[in-house]
Amino acid sequence: MAEQVRHGFLHPYGSWRDRIAIHRFIEDIPMHSSHPSWNTLHRIETGLYRLREKPMLLLWGGMDFCFTRLFFEEWWRRFPRARGIFCEDAGHYVLEDVLPEALPRIADFVERCYG
Repeated sequence: MAEQVRHGFLHPYGSWRDRIAIHRFIEDIPMHSSHPSWNTLHRIETGLYRLREKPMLLLWGGMDFCFTRLFFEEWWRRFPRARGIFCEDAGHYVLEDVLPEALPRIADFVERCYG
């Protein structure tokens, strides 16, 4: 990732006061059934099967600090007809890391499915 881009991603989080939105975002991840977002997450998860027949491209970074290869494999299990691009050298911001290599494959997917 270019230094200027990296700086842009980090700029809004220069101090603890600036990071409060990220803190609240993480607090809103439902980890137990008493969490206020639990039922919404459960409804979404149980409805994902409806997307099984839809064209889908999974683009994943092998060096993602958060969504590891196990997440990619779970999506692949849920959507076995999906096309997958696992980019070993990409991180959390996949397109920032591998856009030149991924763009032709994304364009091909869009053309085949929607062209």
